Amino acid sequence: MKKAAMLLILVLVGSVFASWIPLQDYSTVKYVYNKITYFENGEQKEMLYGVTIDKDEDQYVLNYDTTYFLPLDTELTADMMFGQQFSMMLFTFLNPMLTFIYDAIDLDEQMNTKLYGFGTLKYEGQHSVQGKNGTYTGTKVSLYNEDGELSMYWIIDPNIPFALETFMGEDYAEDSTLIKLWDYALN
Repeated sequence: MKKAAMLLILVLVGSVFASWIPLQDYSTVKYVYNKITYFENGEQKEMLYGVTIDKDEDQYVLNYDTTYFLPLDTELTADMMFGQQFSMMLFTFLNPMLTFIYDAIDLDEQMNTKLYGFGTLKYEGQHSVQGKNGTYTGTKVSLYNEDGELSMYWIIDPNIPFALETFMGEDYAEDSTLIKLWDYALN
């Protein structure tokens, strides 16, 4: 009985270390920036979204930075000037509810995994992502829905606590979003 219990504990502990989970505690992050490509009113747009984390004597200080790239003939509205429309989307991207999917990612074994109600995780080899100061390389892990259509994918380097690239949408449709790790630093 003790051997069975010990084996169960070892399997559970081993499964925790086999999966990749994005960073949950950002207290060690100096800054992180993502380059986001999205569609709005049928037009493809691009922006940079980031946060810098500082500390003073008794608190953390978060500074958000949003950079939009807009044509010169664009009407600059208050929503554009003061909106943080992508902060909620990025929270969704990092949402702990996705932990179920992240827990199933095993970069060591890389076996396709059926996730009932979500679809199938498939490992699709090494891919590179261009960041601000260089190229990141990681394993592409795709989630295909029950109909076999692409729903999401991540490019993950197990040594980097952020996804290198995240795609959300349906087979690259016009309502899809692509988030790339642009730059980051840890304290």
